[in-house]
Amino acid sequence: MTTPQDLFVPGNATDFFERIPAPFHPEATAYDAANAWWLAELSRLVYRRPDDRQRFLDRAALDQIGEQDPRYLVVRANDRSWAAIVFRGTNDLRDWEYNVDCRHAAWTAGTVHEGFKKAFESLWRTIAPLLDSLDCPLFCAGHSLGGAVATLAASTRPPRATYTYGSPLVGDPEFARSCAGTPMFRIVNDRDEVPTVPPADLGFCHAGELHTIGEDAPHELIERLADHAPVNYVRLLAARL
Repeated sequence: MTTPQDLFVPGNATDFFERIPAPFHPEATAYDAANAWWLAELSRLVYRRPDDRQRFLDRAALDQIGEQDPRYLVVRANDRSWAAIVFRGTNDLRDWEYNVDCRHAAWTAGTVHEGFKKAFESLWRTIAPLLDSLDCPLFCAGHSLGGAVATLAASTRPPRATYTYGSPLVGDPEFARSCAGTPMFRIVNDRDEVPTVPPADLGFCHAGELHTIGEDAPHELIERLADHAPVNYVRLLAARL
């Protein structure tokens, strides 16, 4: 059963990478079920305190790369076969300030959500040089707000593939079309409400290829909340392997 902690403080969990159902596939540019699980688990782990992530990454033969930051996580496989940049979702008041700023802001193509753009720009100057140092295929991911930031990062510097989980709408149709040439997979758990905001009536739409997961539950309100919990994305993706 999903608990309030699973939704509101996912970083309190201690079961990260306890069971690894399939290996990661660094060569995959098409949607890959194993990669979707791995990047979902990393998108859950990024909520954990930066100084306490490595002990869980050791279970998956991954190393943190660069400065430890609560807002994102850069990892590389011990065999240097792949790396990932993973962005954290909403976790504090500043994140909510980003979420509610729904104005349109100019982007390299079209317009994007002003708050998500600010969240991305607050990180990118630090992250870009770090990514320059990586010598292996890069993947990008994030849950919720982190998915929105991952989408903007992939638009700026296309990785091998991008996976988002419960991401809100990020930009206008022109922006979405500009992402069409980049492998981008948008995973939505059944009745998760976050992918419905901000409203399309405000000129926003989704970018990337939709993949739905999930199962019906008897209590609609509880399901809509539980469907956004990172652990449920991980659980349902693992069940498909």
